[in-house]
Amino acid sequence: AALAPGAATNFTGSFPVPANLNACAIANTLAVTGRDKCSGTTVSSTVTRTCPVISAPSIQVTKTCPETPVAPGGVLTFGGSVRNDGNVTLSNVTVVVDRPSPGTVVYTVASLEPGATASFAGSYPAPLNECSVTDTLTATAVDRCGNPVSDRTTTLCALTTTPRLAISRTCPPPVPPGGQMVLQGWVTNTGNITLTNVTVVIDRPAANTRVFGPVTLVPGQAAPFQGSFTVPADIAACSITSMLTVRGNDLCTGASVSSMAAATCPLLTSPRILVTKSCPAAPTPQGSPLVFSGTVANIGDSVLTNIVVVNNQPASNTVVFAALRLLPGQMTNFTGSYIVPTNCCEVCDTLTASGRNECNGLAVYDTATAICPVKFAPQIRITKTCPEQPTPIGEVLTYSGVVSNAGNVTLSDVVAYHSITGKRHRILEVAALAPGEAEFFTASFTVPEDFCEPDTVAVEARSICGNTPVTDSVTSACPVETAPNIDIVEVSAAQPVSAGQPGTFVGTVVNSGNVTLTNVVVAGSMPAPNTLVLGPLTLVPGETRVFSHSYAVPQDCNCCLLVNSYTARGWNRCESVQVAATTTIVTPYLTRPGIVVSLECPAGSSPGQTASVAGRVMNSGDVALTNVVVVRDGTTRLAGPISLVRGETHDFVTPYTPGAVVNVVATANDACTGATVSDADLCGAPLITSIAVAEGTVTLRWTSQPGTTYRVQSHANLIEGAWGNEPGDVTSSGTTCTKTLTLPAGTESRFYRVLVVPST
Repeated sequence: AALAPGAATNFTGSFPVPANLNACAIANTLAVTGRDKCSGTTVSSTVTRTCPVISAPSIQVTKTCPETPVAPGGVLTFGGSVRNDGNVTLSNVTVVVDRPSPGTVVYTVASLEPGATASFAGSYPAPLNECSVTDTLTATAVDRCGNPVSDRTTTLCALTTTPRLAISRTCPPPVPPGGQMVLQGWVTNTGNITLTNVTVVIDRPAANTRVFGPVTLVPGQAAPFQGSFTVPADIAACSITSMLTVRGNDLCTGASVSSMAAATCPLLTSPRILVTKSCPAAPTPQGSPLVFSGTVANIGDSVLTNIVVVNNQPASNTVVFAALRLLPGQMTNFTGSYIVPTNCCEVCDTLTASGRNECNGLAVYDTATAICPVKFAPQIRITKTCPEQPTPIGEVLTYSGVVSNAGNVTLSDVVAYHSITGKRHRILEVAALAPGEAEFFTASFTVPEDFCEPDTVAVEARSICGNTPVTDSVTSACPVETAPNIDIVEVSAAQPVSAGQPGTFVGTVVNSGNVTLTNVVVAGSMPAPNTLVLGPLTLVPGETRVFSHSYAVPQDCNCCLLVNSYTARGWNRCESVQVAATTTIVTPYLTRPGIVVSLECPAGSSPGQTASVAGRVMNSGDVALTNVVVVRDGTTRLAGPISLVRGETHDFVTPYTPGAVVNVVATANDACTGATVSDADLCGAPLITSIAVAEGTVTLRWTSQPGTTYRVQSHANLIEGAWGNEPGDVTSSGTTCTKTLTLPAGTESRFYRVLVVPST
């Protein structure tokens, strides 16, 4: 309110700094006024000051990638903007990018007011073989107060890749069917991006057969490859086409890219043609058409074209057959004909087949020559007439005959002969015989010994057409006188005769007549009537033949003598007359008598109780037994005397007291030789309780009494022969005994029994 002279007072005040000041300082003026107390005069004063303010400079930079991605190596043009986000004007505004090199200026402007935005565009070459590109824009400026500001943005821009592959190949030198076709070529990355999993496949021998890869190829990189496949052996072509396919994947997107290369490579062909010719099945008469047949075949491995078959009959290059083409392996038939010339015996012609290789036009040829016979009929005939009466052996037999030309062509060098006992004798010679001409002849020979066979007269000649031989013969037997006879001598047994065993009888048959005997047989009466022993065979006069006859001698006849009769028969080879002779041989049997006696010992009885024991005696040999007697304990007769035929049995009984030993003995005589046989059995003997067989040995175990001596006996069978003692008696020391024995080699079965050895 008042201020004395010289007095001072402090004050404060404020005002808001304008938000859009856009300055580093702000000037403001203070004014003071007062009124003189005395006079009321107004006085005033002002002061102006510039006070600094705090600025907030800021800058922001943005970037946009191209709407359409560019390819690697192309120019990448990008857009962007720079903005003054502060409250103070910025000067020396600059935008730089780090591509193609750091600090590359994109945009500059002298100043930029607060809130102002400036757009810009820039570009640089996109890098090669990249999937995308990342760059960084940096904006810098200085506010009017001298403060630096900056901003940075990093952006990834996608690149457009163009993956491409190229493949090339070359054909090898021609290979034949069945050979190896070697493929060589190059595969190249013709795109702008690296390709992975690059492989090459071929469609032979099967689809997608790999021949190269997988590999990785950078843009522009090329790689050689090689593969092969077997050309089909049955291919019928001049060339073979195969398709190669290369595939790969874009390194960036994984997208598949491929390329194909087809190549038709020539094959090495072997063209061949084959022609055949066949004459008619039957000779063709002179002056008639001779119709022949043939085949032409492609026996090579390529198609043949322009096939022509020509004949040199009836004139050179006479076309027989033509065809446009023949496939490999294909054959076709054809026929042709021409007139057979007169005055010839055969015709010869040559077929020539030609064709051209469809692959290179080269010609191939083949020929076939055949000689076809011409029909003619040379024939010669001979006849023979025997004398009416038989001629004795040793006298001359004379016969006659005629030789004639029965054909239609003259014959030369006519010779007739007869064959006696294998030798040829000429009976007629004529230089030539015209058709229908005949010559008579007579011939004779001395009848040899043992002769009644037909003799042959034959004639030989040659046709003047082709020098073809012709023959004829006639065989007939002129009757002779003979005296046939046959005998059997010296029949005997080769070894003693045993019932049921093979018996062999040897004898001799002799032709004792003066003519050969045919269908000679020797028949025996055993084992059945008319058993063939020898033959049929042929015996010349005086010839002998030994015969041997074996058969199983009957084993159930119960007789002592074997009777055999042998009859020899034969036929006179000259006449249908049979001669015969018979002889009989009586042979004693070699007998093997045998007897078996057995007791059916009771399994158990009470002490002191008497039981009845059944027994049986059997003829176990091959001959009847007489005087068969069974005796107990050497004194009591239980059976007999009786007779037993082979295999016959007789039953008997005897009392038995437990604890005692019953011993029975059977004896008998061979009905044929009187030889004595015997056998024994007993009850109360030890009982074999177990038998063990191992590695060629047998171990027996039986019940025993201490201090008693036992003997083991064995038998190969129960029919023939006797029980045999096994070496080494056994004395018991307890209630059981054992004994181990060696089995004879090859044993299939064997019987054992144990006997008590009487004390001395």
